[in-house]
Amino acid sequence: MTEITLQNRAVSATIRLKGAELVSLRDANGRDYMWEGRPDVWGKHAPVLFPIVGTLKGNQYVHEGVTYTMGRHGFARDKVFSIEHQSDSEAVFLLTDDAETRKMYPFAFEFRIRYRLSDSALTVTYEVKNTDTSSLFFSVGGHPAFALPQPFDAYSVGVEPAGVLTYRLLDSDLLSDETAELDATSGSFALDYRLFERDALVVTSQPCKTMTIREDGRDLLSVDLSAFPDVGLWTKPGAPFLCIEPWHGYADTTDASGILENKEGIRRLESGHDFRTSYTITLHSL
Repeated sequence: MTEITLQNRAVSATIRLKGAELVSLRDANGRDYMWEGRPDVWGKHAPVLFPIVGTLKGNQYVHEGVTYTMGRHGFARDKVFSIEHQSDSEAVFLLTDDAETRKMYPFAFEFRIRYRLSDSALTVTYEVKNTDTSSLFFSVGGHPAFALPQPFDAYSVGVEPAGVLTYRLLDSDLLSDETAELDATSGSFALDYRLFERDALVVTSQPCKTMTIREDGRDLLSVDLSAFPDVGLWTKPGAPFLCIEPWHGYADTTDASGILENKEGIRRLESGHDFRTSYTITLHSL
């Protein structure tokens, strides 16, 4: 078995064991709201980002005087999770540290991802438990890519509450000192590929509770961001999808020291403690 499917009367969700990645979210009419993951464009659907979000400077960090190497967005998306619990409408996936992860990340942990369907919504919960004897440092986030089958200018993004979003620009995958503003004072902004000419828009300490993708002015789906301090928006110019990415943490800055516990946006979890956060995707076209 490589994947499982959850289902209720309104929606179904398929999750792959590799990376515990959501690969399909369909309504009762068969419409799939997730990007299909074409490898010639971008071969992912909704990768899970752990224990880092984004890119480390030089793909390295230092902890207690030792230098470790870890690739962009961490290793969870490439690991096969076990299924800890499954019912018709809910599943819990589990990843624990092993010899391979400890070469990149010298911490003992339990990382659970819980998917739960309720009516026309899917809630994704991340649970991190520190099973080590010392403090654990981590970031965690989602990278769901939503399919946009119509021309890109047929879509807009509703923002609640309305306002101006200040985002940070990337420089070779790292956060630069440059910022720009996205005007959503009307409650929404139009999608335009030119927004993404310098890669993702990274909003740190973000004010949004919800972002809603609208198709021809009609609400298509919403993402609840209220439990996440940071959010990324991304697409590849010309690609028929938009990623709305809820994050706890983000890429290194261009002047980062490389010391893990001093990393901007990093979370600290004490021995024996748990961290939990969740976001919900709600479909509106049912």
